[in-house]
Amino acid sequence: MIIPQTKDAYRLLMDGEEALSHVSYNGFKVDVEYYKNQKPVIDNEIKRLHDEIIEQTTIGRAWKSRYYNKINIDSSTQLKVVLEKDIGFDKFKVTAKGGNSADKDVIAKLPYEFSGRYLKYKQLQTALGSLINQIVVGADSRGFIHPNFNLHTVRTFRSSCDSPNLQQMPKHDAFVKKLVRTGFVTCSPDTRLFEIDLRGNEVSVGCCLHRDRQMLTFLNDKSADMHGTVADHFYRLNETTRTKELRNSVKGRFVFPSFYGAGSESIAISFWDYVSENEVLLGNGETLKAHMEAFGVVDFDSMLRHTTEELKWYWEDLFGDYNAWKEGIYNVYKEQGYLDLPTGFRVTDFMRKTQAMNVVIQGAAFHVLLAILIGLVRRMEHYKLKSKIRGQIHDSIVGEAYPEELQTIYNLYIDSQQAVRKKWGWLIYDIVAESELSDIGGNWAVMHEDGVVEKECTL
Repeated sequence: MIIPQTKDAYRLLMDGEEALSHVSYNGFKVDVEYYKNQKPVIDNEIKRLHDEIIEQTTIGRAWKSRYYNKINIDSSTQLKVVLEKDIGFDKFKVTAKGGNSADKDVIAKLPYEFSGRYLKYKQLQTALGSLINQIVVGADSRGFIHPNFNLHTVRTFRSSCDSPNLQQMPKHDAFVKKLVRTGFVTCSPDTRLFEIDLRGNEVSVGCCLHRDRQMLTFLNDKSADMHGTVADHFYRLNETTRTKELRNSVKGRFVFPSFYGAGSESIAISFWDYVSENEVLLGNGETLKAHMEAFGVVDFDSMLRHTTEELKWYWEDLFGDYNAWKEGIYNVYKEQGYLDLPTGFRVTDFMRKTQAMNVVIQGAAFHVLLAILIGLVRRMEHYKLKSKIRGQIHDSIVGEAYPEELQTIYNLYIDSQQAVRKKWGWLIYDIVAESELSDIGGNWAVMHEDGVVEKECTL
């Protein structure tokens, strides 16, 4: 339950709702005809995966044998029966009511021949049902969608989105990302989309709270590179083999999922897809797949063992202080039954261990982003910019800018961020944001790095 404890906390929610209402009103231009044409493409891919799951996986064949012409691979009830009765699987999650759960984390524990296909099958269904169909139906006469952004539905105090849910927008699966994001376009041939990503938000906010020594080194020493360190360890890289792509690949597949409490199974699936389905090259020209085979990662099972070992190193050796702090937070929650955030909110929900250990940083980090967004929206309106904010997606602010206003937007963003730091004295470390830009007149699927957001004189 969201319980503001101070007047400032109440004000943050009210001002946040107002700012997000402005963002919803602005809307996001979409190519409706593009999405209509993509529906049969997705239908065909869903059908292909459906047939492969049933015919080419052990679990799928057992499913068909049990249910025959009544088989429904969208039924979680059928899946749980097959796993328990036919496969002998017993690693289900337990729901609050004591029942078994077969969510994506549980599915990730299953053999890759099934889990890889099944998770992509469900992702495509979500892309079609929750995104593309809603985009086609919900676009107004000008070709704009106007999603709702909510502040009252998520336990960790992060925002949510519906009609359609832009926070389900794929980013890491290249095929699904291109399929869905290509239809998000600029409303003018003279503008470009921008995405300001507070990628260091939770790291900076976390350091303000847990003071992990190694993470503080990464934060304060510009020559130290957290993602590069993790990439070197995970992929066994050196000066001749490391690349920027390999460094970036661990951010979304290892570093941030592990911060959110992801298990080794789901992380291993993401890495095995990346290694086995892409021709990724090392700095010396060798393929990543061949490189990892040389030290024993030859299939999904060996990738899972490798990922498990890497997670152990990550939490016990690299970030031991942070790990101890999380355990301490959970003990506080067990003792008093609630947790307080430094932004003036109290968490009173029933939470599992992983949720309790993450909610303080996740909640505070989102409140930082929300406060910055409020300031940015107000400043852009005050200076009567033609550019618009189009969405708030996880740790990102997405907008559309006229090229001559882009640096002004960056300046106003920095002004907003500095105002937040001044207001919250506990926020003692810088929050680094990075920007990506589309081509002029481009779309959201093709974005180019524009570097760290910095303030410059525009005189």
